[in-house]
Amino acid sequence: MSSKGLRFFGTDFNSNNFSPTITSSSASTTKQFALDNIVGTRWISNGEGTDGNGISFEVDYASNRTIDSLYVYNSNIDDITLAYWNGASYTTITTSNATITKSADGYYLFIKLNSSVSTQKVRITGDNTIVANQEKYITLFMAFLEIGQYEYFPTFSPEIRSEQNVFKLTDGRSFVIERGEQFRARIGLRSHVNQNDITLTETLLERKEPFFIWANGGDDSLFTYSFRPYRFRDIVKVTVVGSHSPSFTNNYYKSGFNTQFSIEEVV
Repeated sequence: MSSKGLRFFGTDFNSNNFSPTITSSSASTTKQFALDNIVGTRWISNGEGTDGNGISFEVDYASNRTIDSLYVYNSNIDDITLAYWNGASYTTITTSNATITKSADGYYLFIKLNSSVSTQKVRITGDNTIVANQEKYITLFMAFLEIGQYEYFPTFSPEIRSEQNVFKLTDGRSFVIERGEQFRARIGLRSHVNQNDITLTETLLERKEPFFIWANGGDDSLFTYSFRPYRFRDIVKVTVVGSHSPSFTNNYYKSGFNTQFSIEEVV
């Protein structure tokens, strides 16, 4: 049985919240922007724009973290290479030890290691850019351990909610202040009999800290059209909110598992 989108990951160990040590080959004043989970900021090299002039971007956790997934959001490094520290040297990640998937335009990269590793450091290197001779940039760089992926399609009802202040003017028109937006979704399982999906659902519901959802799951062929949040790039940090309602089917667990729960985007 092949997996069907809706893929989940645990803590992003590259997050600024963990205060890792970041070493960049240039532009050290903006290096933290690649770990801030904000798509409007990024690390941009300084003086390394000529193709063939390689960059290095290293994240050091100070102690070992167990990871199996690495994600680079919006980087223009054409020959991007990732590696993890094995305790003595860097092990380059290739198709021999991982599944490496790039978006069609080359700007988004996801790596799933064949097996998880315990490592203190991860690193990005590269020499050339997608458009030749530009300064190299990394918008987001994440590292986590996968929680799991549904094997069957649950009901997925996403919402992108705008946060606005609306003030009514005396002439009948309105004055609107845009404050941003938030991703939300409702996930529903109806008569599920797949034990792996049931276990994954229970894991998410029992988790008391944020996690990441990837609706696309890394497979662009799942959807006829690509739009938010179903694009390859859309991995979102969320948490479960509110109540959920697990129930039997005709009072028999073996007949199926029914529940619904809500998630909301968090910082």
